[in-house]
Amino acid sequence: MSEADEQAEDEYSAEEPQLIKERDQAHKAKMLLGNEMVKDALEDMRANYVAALLAARVDDDEGIKGVKMLLAQLDTFEKHFEQMIQTGKLADKRLQVIAQIRERADDGVSWFGGEMSPGERV
Repeated sequence: MSEADEQAEDEYSAEEPQLIKERDQAHKAKMLLGNEMVKDALEDMRANYVAALLAARVDDDEGIKGVKMLLAQLDTFEKHFEQMIQTGKLADKRLQVIAQIRERADDGVSWFGGEMSPGERV
């Protein structure tokens, strides 16, 4: 088996596709939330919902409830993408650690600093 085949089949190979996907999704989510048009739209929606809430009659329970639900959904929308960004950051860190482990293994050095026997190499 070649070195490339060994690296392709190491213990980290199974998790890499998901980590790469999470990192890529985080990049897209960051681009989306950083887009000025999207930011403006979210701010406008929030301002309109708050204005509607403040303008609602005190006895308009259904209207108040509806606007509160819209505000909650807006928060959920934003938090979903923020969570994707955080997950992607963690995935990127994990991918960096995997790369470092592989690099050290290729150099014949264990993660803990000692020399590796040929059987221990990734």
